[in-house]
Amino acid sequence: MATTHPRSLNDASISMVGPFDEDELAGHLEEASIPAVLMALYQLTGDHKWLEEPYAPLPPPPEAAEDDWDHGGLSPERQAEVRGAALEALIAWSQGTPPAVPAPQGDVLTEMMSVCVSETIDPQYSPMMATHLGFDDSEDPHPTGPIPDGFSCLVIGAGISGLAMAYRLQIAGIPFRVLERGAEVGGVWRDNVYPGAGVDTANELYSFTFFPRDWSMHYAKRDEMMTYLKEFTDHYDLRRYIEFGSTVVEARYDEDRQIWKVRYTDSEGTEHTAEASALVTAMGIFAEPKIPPIQGLSTFEGPLFHSSQWPEGLDYAGKRLAVVGTGASAMQIVPATADQAESVTVFQRTPSWIKPSAKYFERVSDSYHWLANHVPYYRAWMKFRMAWRGYDRVFSSLWIDPDWDRPDESINARNHALRDNLLKHIRSYLSDRSDLLGKVTPRYPVYGKRLLLDNGWYGALKKPNVELLDEAVVEILPHGLRTESGVERDADIVIMATGFQTTHYLGPTRIHGRGGVELHEFWGDENALAYLGLMTPGYPNLFYTYGPNSQGTGGSFTASAEQQSRFIVQMISKMIDDGIGAVEPKRDLFEEYNATIDEKLESSIWAHPNVTTYYKNRHGRIVIVRPWSMVEFWHMQRTPRMDDYVVEPARRPS
Repeated sequence: MATTHPRSLNDASISMVGPFDEDELAGHLEEASIPAVLMALYQLTGDHKWLEEPYAPLPPPPEAAEDDWDHGGLSPERQAEVRGAALEALIAWSQGTPPAVPAPQGDVLTEMMSVCVSETIDPQYSPMMATHLGFDDSEDPHPTGPIPDGFSCLVIGAGISGLAMAYRLQIAGIPFRVLERGAEVGGVWRDNVYPGAGVDTANELYSFTFFPRDWSMHYAKRDEMMTYLKEFTDHYDLRRYIEFGSTVVEARYDEDRQIWKVRYTDSEGTEHTAEASALVTAMGIFAEPKIPPIQGLSTFEGPLFHSSQWPEGLDYAGKRLAVVGTGASAMQIVPATADQAESVTVFQRTPSWIKPSAKYFERVSDSYHWLANHVPYYRAWMKFRMAWRGYDRVFSSLWIDPDWDRPDESINARNHALRDNLLKHIRSYLSDRSDLLGKVTPRYPVYGKRLLLDNGWYGALKKPNVELLDEAVVEILPHGLRTESGVERDADIVIMATGFQTTHYLGPTRIHGRGGVELHEFWGDENALAYLGLMTPGYPNLFYTYGPNSQGTGGSFTASAEQQSRFIVQMISKMIDDGIGAVEPKRDLFEEYNATIDEKLESSIWAHPNVTTYYKNRHGRIVIVRPWSMVEFWHMQRTPRMDDYVVEPARRPS
């Protein structure tokens, strides 16, 4: 089926060419999710009965997999009644009857969301979800007046955040360039080509709202993700703004001219300079590999490399593989290589909590694609049902209850219930392998580290040619590895799945603000600080995407990129419209904001004594995640509050 790219998920924009084939429509409705059909049915007809008993979906029982609750708990007879009404309403729509509720917002949207997932949803989610689902009909941010001569924006990086910025700036009509050090767009999806690489967020969520796709699988692999990002780039003609092979070395703020001077090298090593009124960093935190300083790294006589630097054409069939680390990358590499390798030895310091997903290996059905592309609002409501499971529902489980009586295992009652469910999942796979049970069971609370999806990990560990050693590697030998207890294992290939330098924001790029102060020096050692995760005082017109303390514990990275890029373009548009030459957050608010972050995070799960995580810098400060829920942070970043900023009038050239 051909991929379609409507402007948003508000699929009322789907255009009909003649009426539906009634039999075809009825056949696809038999495969449809009843809760999503009910929401579409209400939007088409405006009949409130579809949000009431006996049609309102029931909550799934605790033992039910949320992925499999597409019937909504309704009886077969009631489901048939819903499908029949939907058939009638859709045929009427295809013949020209307009939708009764094309863009639900406010209380109406809150009620619909609550009915759709069978739980009460706070009204504060309504404006956020209206945006995410395509029901917000407000304009994209853009300047309302003429753009001054010479005004421009420079974006560093063409990964997901950089592409979101490019899209927003193009829509706004603001002149810009993108400097990308690689030869293609995609960021981490370009760089990580290891076997098994793929998303662990459902693809319907890991997509831009303004560029949906018919994904082949619910959790697509790396190649399809790269295809998507390249298609997005070409669809919006963004390549003409991107200079590939351009590595930014340094940026300096010129206070007199209110511009950034950027020094960068091209793929040949030739140095260039660029100037911009606003500078946006979209460099991510998973760009610089982290390889621990293990003794003997240089002595290994076979291939030894970081997982993000997988050699092209590497033949590992029949080879002895050593995988150092058990994070997200290792969890994808081991199941993908175990059947071809002679052996796989996994070296683990800390196990990860892993949740099951009924649809991880499933292909998306033809009926889903048909419904998403032909039935208005269906894709939006399916996205909502997926999103709600991963947004703020887990937020209450992240905070330490000081009166909790099992602090070594969990931090509150809900967190403990999650632990019990995940332990059941482990035992369901490994009840016959007592030698593995203890090794794979974490000794820290759930969500202390990023919760991973089971992509066949436990099954791979049970294979006869796979061995899990739960201790650190202390030495690399010419033909193998030695652990801290002296255990040695031979290897032909060593894969360092050891993560990234996540707390070293902006990597080696040097950025000098007012008075020539370099940003890393202002921050201190691995201690990046920002206001709203977006700006730092003393560095006017410098914006971050995926900035300090901006990561959430749920939701979608693409949703965050959309939100942050929207805020940044709003601010740049204000600069243009209001004649602002320099803008930066007020120092006192910046300091108060970051003090609040530290205070709130002291009672979070990441402050638990058993938790070691890449969210912390080497001094123990939490610098990656935020203490606010997704919806709270969305409202905080919804629009710039100019009273929070110091502004200077633009100095126009004489």
